This record gives sequence, structure tokens and C-alpha cells, in this order.
Amino acid sequence: MSSEKTRVMPAGAAEAMLGRGLWWALWVVNVALTIGATVLAVGVAVSGGVRTPVLVVLALVAVMWWALVGLLFVLVLYRPGRIPVDTVTADVVILGNRRVPAWQLVMLAAVTALLAAGAVATTDGWRIVLLIVAVACLAGAVSLAFRLRHRPRLVLTPQRMRAVTAHGDARLDWNDIALVTYAQGSGGLMVARVDVAPGATSFVARSRRRRVDVAPLTLDLDPLLLVLALRLYWLAPASRAELGTGRAPARLFDGGVATASTPAEISEGLLSAFRPR
Repeated sequence: MSSEKTRVMPAGAAEAMLGRGLWWALWVVNVALTIGATVLAVGVAVSGGVRTPVLVVLALVAVMWWALVGLLFVLVLYRPGRIPVDTVTADVVILGNRRVPAWQLVMLAAVTALLAAGAVATTDGWRIVLLIVAVACLAGAVSLAFRLRHRPRLVLTPQRMRAVTAHGDARLDWNDIALVTYAQGSGGLMVARVDVAPGATSFVARSRRRRVDVAPLTLDLDPLLLVLALRLYWLAPASRAELGTGRAPARLFDGGVATASTPAEISEGLLSAFRPR
């Protein structure tokens, strides 16, 4: 199918809903609004005559908007590429990034500070409501801070796959996979979802859910190439030999290699709708 009738597989849920073109336009609008909020806050501070709590609220609104601009950029727009690299061991190890949870933490911290400042600047019932919401946001920020300790990575071997995410560490043999799909995961991310076969004994994870979610955005991988690769290693055992060379296969990074070397029965339903980045 021609590239005009296909699209790039989105890595974020927001991108899947609206498309990158519209998100670029919305991002530019938010940048303009953020600059306006910053100028307003600076102007009020210079002019004086405004109570300190109100001034703090205005300043925090500007900070929160800048955090939103940064979060939208990394979540929807920023898509760096990768090249194959040699690994220390024979296993294929793809180290990920912490950009999304880091910016989510910045955003939550800014919202928490804004709510707390708003509670100080108001009175009566609104103060209680704002404080309750601020405490809830603070709890979310603390949870995100703990999740930042875990650097995402994907480990592929001829026998099994292992995914280390902010939610835990999961391992599964290729022969114990029931299905590999493309779905919406947590945190606003699209994922390559690997379902565990009933009765599988190789599955090891702290989560009670019988699946492994791998977010391409946290690994800086093209979602389409990741899904194609996982489906290939699951359905074509002979292809797993390329996972024991100590070098990440080119199919994870090169769209031409991936599409040309993946059998039609494995790429069915994917290449008719999506194209590599």
C-alpha cells in the first residue's frame, strides 16, 4: 500500500487521537500562551501593588504552563532516532530513557505548588478543597519520583524477552507468548503488548496482570518496528538466532530492513495501516 494511505504508528495515546500535525499547532499555541503568562507575571511583579500570595500564584501559573509545554513536547512531538550498538554481553540490551516520567514529575510538582499557593491566597471552603487536591498531587509526585529510579530497558535473547519498566521487571520465554499486539498502556503511552499464554511457567513479574507492556517511546524505538520484531521472534523461532550476536538487530532501527525481512503473515494488518518513521 502506498505511503499516502498509511501513517506513522503513534507512540503516545494523545498522538493516536489527534495526530502530530494538530499537536504541533496546539503546542505552538501553548508556547505563545506560556510566553504571555510569563510576561504578565513579570509585569505585575515589576509594577507592584499586588499582594504577595497573588503574585506567587501568577508566577506559578507561568511555571506550570512551561512544564506543560515541555511535557507535550516529549510526550507527543519529540522522537529521536537510534542506531544499532554493540552490547557488553551476547544478549541484546536496549537502554531506555526517563523523559516522560521526569516531565510528568515536573508538571505535578508545579501543579502542587500552584494549588498550595492558591490555598494560601483564598479563604473559607476553597482553601480546604485546594489543599486536599494539592495533597493528592503531592502523593502522585512522590510515586513518580520513586518510579524514576528504574531506567527502562528491553533485553532480548534467543530464549526469552525481559522488560524493565517503571512498573516492574517482567520476563517471558518466546514459546510462552499468546499474542503480540499494539495497544494503549498507562501514562499516556502506546505499547507493544505481549500477552502470556495460559499455563505459561516462564512468566516472572511482580504484577498480577498476565501481560508485558513495552513502551517504544521510553526506548526511542519506532513502535511499528518494535511490534514487528516481537511478533517475528514469537512466531518464527529461527529468527531468534540474531539475538545472540551481541549486537541489536538492524530490524529494530531500520524500517527498510524490517519491512523487507518480515514475512507477510507476521506483518499482516500492520504494514497495510502503518509505515516506518
